[in-house]
Amino acid sequence: MSSATLQAAALAALLPMAALAREGIQPEDRAHWAFQKVTRPAVPRIQNSKFKIQNPVDAFVAAELQAKAIEPSPAADKITLLRRASLGGRCVPGGQFAGSF
Repeated sequence: MSSATLQAAALAALLPMAALAREGIQPEDRAHWAFQKVTRPAVPRIQNSKFKIQNPVDAFVAAELQAKAIEPSPAADKITLLRRASLGGRCVPGGQFAGSF
């Protein structure tokens, strides 16, 4: 791609933003999610003691699983965790990239 083509593409991408800056943000634009105040959602309380909640993310995942009546899987043993960690950089065994490492 030539430099002129890149410049033209960049200018085309910036034109809508320049128009917005010229016109200002309209009241109907304020309804867009990007203009909403960020709030921290309340961490859900989990009724099922089978879920091991270690942080707020676990509570949100557990709440979804509980709402769908899905039981938690048993904790993995150390060998399984080590195997999963070692596969993390190599993709899934038998997958597209399995033989390339």
